[in-house]
Amino acid sequence: MWKTPKSTYWDRWDIVEAHYWFAVNYHSGQWSKLYARQCQISAYYKPAMAHQGYKSLSPNGKNIYDNLVDGPLAT
Repeated sequence: MWKTPKSTYWDRWDIVEAHYWFAVNYHSGQWSKLYARQCQISAYYKPAMAHQGYKSLSPNGKNIYDNLVDGPLAT
């Protein structure tokens, strides 16, 4: 069952980062749809070496990520 979505606002890079890290953390293998999404995003988003995944997301990015985790893509 889904939780009530957290409030977010539209910011291109927050969305890209949140979707990238969601795909990294939740793909189910090299042939999964989320792994394919991660590879597509990798064509234009390359996290810095110091990036620490969820911990490095902005508050808005964390809300977007949390909504992805609680949504239909995580199942």
